[in-house]
Amino acid sequence: MWLCLIINTAITNLSSSSPTITPDWNYIIYRNLWDWSKLYMKSINDTSSNWIAITNVSSNYSVITPDWNYVIYSNISDWSKLYMKSINDTSSNWTAITSVSSNYPKITPDWNYIIYNNWADSWKLYKKQLVDSSDWFAITSASSTEPIITPDWNNVIFKMWSILYKISINGSNLISITSSNWSTPKITPDWNYIVYINWSDWNKLYKKSINDTSSNWTAITSVNSSEPTITPDWNYVIYSNISDWSKLYKKSINDSSNWTAITSMASYFPSITPDWNYIIFRNQGDSWKLYKLFINY
Repeated sequence: MWLCLIINTAITNLSSSSPTITPDWNYIIYRNLWDWSKLYMKSINDTSSNWIAITNVSSNYSVITPDWNYVIYSNISDWSKLYMKSINDTSSNWTAITSVSSNYPKITPDWNYIIYNNWADSWKLYKKQLVDSSDWFAITSASSTEPIITPDWNNVIFKMWSILYKISINGSNLISITSSNWSTPKITPDWNYIVYINWSDWNKLYKKSINDTSSNWTAITSVNSSEPTITPDWNYVIYSNISDWSKLYKKSINDSSNWTAITSMASYFPSITPDWNYIIFRNQGDSWKLYKLFINY
């Protein structure tokens, strides 16, 4: 059973977006929309004005390396090339790791490669070694977006022509896993299922086996939904219920009748801390500040 104990803790005091939680659970990195969308870092437990700007340019699509030391982001001020920067270095010490406009970076769990969307080559997905500027190749043959790497490191799931596909991380064995009009795939931590939005069915959330290429899927919400994220225990999905003023809802992945509103205001982009105790989200009703929601299971 879930009980929402705190729903009104603001952790930023200005409009913010794209929160990313560091693997040690202690900090969030986010875009400060009041400071030219620079990346800022802030303690997840500090509601004061103690924050640090870690980039001095407009930035987007930030991801954190698994060793917690670096942030990779799209540098909007330099044609949206991907840059890498030490999280703890507030100087101008950064490194460009792509030479073309790029977005949606994802880091392989072995830290050696990055998967990203190459604007300069028709939005294809590319794979590139982080430390070798000459080592890159296309792993898809057409425009592809929303990549996620499977937890076994072997495959990438992505959207191409509004269809969800799976391909090996080396660009072979392309398989379609949905038919059409799907988006925002999320993988359950047991690697067995994807949860995604079905545009063809009023944006309801659907669940499908990651290895099933048939039409065996299950609707897990009955309403217009967005921004799904899955709890680490695999049992619940958190989403914005568009049909109820975009409040955050919690729902059992396996029970079509079990759902609960966990915020009383329009809330978007939920992220769950690795200790499972908090959800970080954007509160539309309070100038898009980032809020922290404590949950007791």
